[in-house]
Amino acid sequence: AAALLLAEGKYESKLSLERHDEIGDLAATLDVLAYRLKENEEERLNREQMRTDFFANVSHELRTPITVVRAYTEMLTDGIVTDEGKVREYHKKILEECKGMERLVGDLLVLSKMQNPDFEVEKEPVNLIQIFDDLVRSFHPLCQEKNIKMVLKKESPFYIIMGDYDRLKQMFLIILDNAVKFSPDHSMI
Repeated sequence: AAALLLAEGKYESKLSLERHDEIGDLAATLDVLAYRLKENEEERLNREQMRTDFFANVSHELRTPITVVRAYTEMLTDGIVTDEGKVREYHKKILEECKGMERLVGDLLVLSKMQNPDFEVEKEPVNLIQIFDDLVRSFHPLCQEKNIKMVLKKESPFYIIMGDYDRLKQMFLIILDNAVKFSPDHSMI
């Protein structure tokens, strides 16, 4: 009966027989099997959820740089920005955003690594101020559309932590994107 329950995917069944013969050995083996099957099922579900979340995040994260590139390109195309210095700055920003999207697409490859139980994020010293400086510049065109002022208050030129620059930037990008999206016009972030 316990083996049939395991075959049906009901891994909670536990025999807990305390016999010291072949039946007891078989029961103990079935208990271990049930435990390992349940563990594997939970791990599979966690990986499936991670994959779903990852694709949702990548989709979300691609929208912002695409919007930024579009905004800069429209300003250049429509002749709103004509100052040569600003034009060069906008071209540089478009290139930076394209490189960021390249990294993001590269992150799709991380998905296969994430399915590996031995996956670890590679950490290095990261300056959080640099991440926020980059993001605030990226969000400037989006903020202009809604007349939102984004202010970064710095008490120090750097805050160094051990982490993954791209992952941290992605995380804060989502937070700032939502802040711009859900803030009223003429507000401050």
